[in-house]
Amino acid sequence: MCIYMEVVFGLLVFQKVTSGMLWGLFAAASLGFLLSGLTNLGRTRVRRIVGWVCQSLLCLFYGVQYIYYKIFKTFLSYSIVVHGGGGEALSEFTGTIFDAIYRNIFGVLLLLLPLLAYGIYLHMERVIRTGMFHRKTPAWTGVFFVSALVLYLLMLCLLPLSGKSDYSAWYLYHSEWVKDLSFEKLGFLISTRLDLASLAGGSSSGDVESDAVNLADLTPGSSDDTEDGTSSGEDGSTSSDGEDATGENGTEACTEETTSEEETTTEAEEVKYNVLDIDFEAYAESESDSDVKWLHEYMASSTPTKQNEYTGLFEGYNLILICAESFSPWAVDEEVTPTLYKLVNTGFVFENFYNPGFNNTSDGEYMLCTGLLPNGQGSGTFQSTVKNGTAADGKNDMALCFGNLLGKLGYLTLAYHNHTYSYYKHDLTHPNMGYVYKGLGNGLDVTATWPESDLEMMQLTLSEYIDEEPFHAYYMTVSGHMNYTWIGNSMSSKNKSYVEDLDLSESLKAYLAAQKELDLALEYVLETLEEAGELDHTVIALAADHYPYALEEELTAEIGDEVNWYGLYKSNLILWSASMEEPVYVTKACSSIDIAPTLCNLMGIEYDSRLYTGNDILSDEPGLVIFSDKGFATDYCIYNTSTGQYKALNGAEITEEYLESVKEIVKQRWKSAGLIVTTDYYSYLAELD
Repeated sequence: MCIYMEVVFGLLVFQKVTSGMLWGLFAAASLGFLLSGLTNLGRTRVRRIVGWVCQSLLCLFYGVQYIYYKIFKTFLSYSIVVHGGGGEALSEFTGTIFDAIYRNIFGVLLLLLPLLAYGIYLHMERVIRTGMFHRKTPAWTGVFFVSALVLYLLMLCLLPLSGKSDYSAWYLYHSEWVKDLSFEKLGFLISTRLDLASLAGGSSSGDVESDAVNLADLTPGSSDDTEDGTSSGEDGSTSSDGEDATGENGTEACTEETTSEEETTTEAEEVKYNVLDIDFEAYAESESDSDVKWLHEYMASSTPTKQNEYTGLFEGYNLILICAESFSPWAVDEEVTPTLYKLVNTGFVFENFYNPGFNNTSDGEYMLCTGLLPNGQGSGTFQSTVKNGTAADGKNDMALCFGNLLGKLGYLTLAYHNHTYSYYKHDLTHPNMGYVYKGLGNGLDVTATWPESDLEMMQLTLSEYIDEEPFHAYYMTVSGHMNYTWIGNSMSSKNKSYVEDLDLSESLKAYLAAQKELDLALEYVLETLEEAGELDHTVIALAADHYPYALEEELTAEIGDEVNWYGLYKSNLILWSASMEEPVYVTKACSSIDIAPTLCNLMGIEYDSRLYTGNDILSDEPGLVIFSDKGFATDYCIYNTSTGQYKALNGAEITEEYLESVKEIVKQRWKSAGLIVTTDYYSYLAELD
């Protein structure tokens, strides 16, 4: 039964035979012998009850994981249920769950089949009395348990055959567990065991040097292998052309003229960095906690970003920051969503922005608000900032979030969410970021539909701050949430007339109609700001929490091979002010964690760039995007950890040394971001007070 479940689950999820199935078979056989031993203990009635419990739990675990994956396109971690997030997602959206079960009923029935077979077997045993369920001799119990142990140890002995390179099955098991890779490369049972070990306090970061690797030192040379700029990867993969880089910081402003001016810069001209006067080395010398000491050493060796021509461009401006539910390029249409189209294509225009999918909406918010990578293993990172901190009140010091940063500068700082106010513990996390927070149920009286209206949220809230300059408002929207149907989505049905004549599938029409509500909300914001005389002195920044994963199959068919190069995560970042006379085009690879430091630089906020995982996009720091499976995109290549292949960009010649160095940077940034939360690191730095 265990072997059946492991194989069927793998085929249902991955639609192919994976390497994880081999190791999963060992684990399944081992568990099967273990359960056989357990059901050989006690009287017949007890053994039958134990058998029912074991069979039911297995079907439940496999079934829940299968449905969760089908809905959220990532695997459920039990740690996120404990800390808050995954459990809420499953309990809040019961309609979505039932819809997913209905749509995947064949797979659900296959996973329930062993439970039915077990019931039939017990019934047959009672009727025919074959004696097959009679307890074996006590010696057999020992045989079962020993067999279980031997099979698992055999699996461990054979695991090195998969290789010991980064992100191999052996590496994931022994060195650095990565949830989004583990299920494919190690199977369900082993991944679940490692997840539970992580929940119990096991580390998944591996051994990482604290001496930071500088990405700027890794720029590969150009390839002259072929006239069209294509080359073959060292692992045998093929690579393709990318856009020509426009300059050091990937902005159109960096032309040859700018470069020549830099060459004639005198030595007397001081280069300024976005740093605070923090002596990390002194902190490290006096620190006894090994994790905090590692962070001090890492920060001391990290290279801060330079200030640039955009530093202070929006100093003193108001800031409206929006995390938009399931926003994506497919929501931007010149005719249907003209305000979104305007904001995306004017102001700063980011041509290589990614929205890395980690676990859920909460992780997307966390990246946007903190400039840090979430844990990525599904541990409820945002929620842990108000639960596992070392401070007496149980809250982490979130000094680098905009509510706290701008609050110190005299800004009125407010946050809103037009769904249940306590969802994902917003009522705890958002005040801890320095906001006065309102949601549905604690002061924001939006109409309780599913989903609620972004436009109505804006209509109810702008009056609370628009006359209180300077102000900063943060929004988490909900109108764009799945499912994308005319009956189950009030925003889709409300805005159906805008899309009904489009040549799109019904689900894509419903998605665009739902996002129309966001467009109307932004239209209202712009009009209201203009009427109040604040439009030219306000910055609007908007990014999604994640791509619309309910449309994954349709979007995958549309983008084709790019799905292998994280094409689903390619998105739009809005960074716009009416005061900008012309757009600035940015080609640098960037993502959600880069938004906070970019805004800090633009608004002239004094901050230390080493304390964020992300970097100022407009600086001369090379671009780096980190995905939940530890794959990455730079200005020169995209690397897929699942396949171990890369695609070269901009005619670059990618060497193994370059790939290994970027992998090390990814590990360092991943570890540092995790430790910043688990150690409540900002509370150790007096300079942030």
